[in-house]
Amino acid sequence: KVGPMEGFTLVTVTGALFKDYTFTFGGSPATRVSCSGSKCTMVTPAHAPGLVNVVAQTPSGVGDITLSNAFTYQTPTITSFSPALGPTAGGTTVTMYGTSLSDGMTVSFGGVDDTGVLCSSDETGCSVFSPAHAAGSFPMTVTVNGFVLFPGDFKFVSAPTITSIDPTAGTPDVGPPTVVTLTGTGFSTKKTMVFFDGVEVGSVCRSTTTCKTTVPLIPGVAQA
Repeated sequence: KVGPMEGFTLVTVTGALFKDYTFTFGGSPATRVSCSGSKCTMVTPAHAPGLVNVVAQTPSGVGDITLSNAFTYQTPTITSFSPALGPTAGGTTVTMYGTSLSDGMTVSFGGVDDTGVLCSSDETGCSVFSPAHAAGSFPMTVTVNGFVLFPGDFKFVSAPTITSIDPTAGTPDVGPPTVVTLTGTGFSTKKTMVFFDGVEVGSVCRSTTTCKTTVPLIPGVAQA
């Protein structure tokens, strides 16, 4: 059985047990012990990472049962996070996945700490809002129960701007479709979507400052 180092894992032990048994995990007592028939359930205590013995103790201490290396306390890990970029204004919801994560951990984006972390009940997924930060790629650090993790870099990007549109008008249903050139900053050469009155169209961006797109035909709406 495996659980986080913070404890709070529900464990079931099966065997020739009695209701007056108590249990320890690595020497620390379990809580909420409840026995019925040959099964006892309990909640693990907090413990340092690693394998520990589970001991079923009798009231007299005679006939204690030791289960060697029966439970593993996990070291905190982060296996992935998403997305890996967001605007310089902050506010991007970043989700991290791993083990033994907790609400009390601190996430730092390029030296800017954020403690508003929310984690799932099984402590395998957590989310946090990115802070405002200067543009660029910066290392993330996560501190949880004294362990410092480095899941990767987070990239802060400036919000795109449009400084000019050429042409600014077109005539529907006459001649070939109108091709519009957008000039600005922060465009993506991989994928930049353009919307005309809610209609999504693709674009071709040769650089981060110039994109070309084709005006779609929108029934009942003059192209402009």
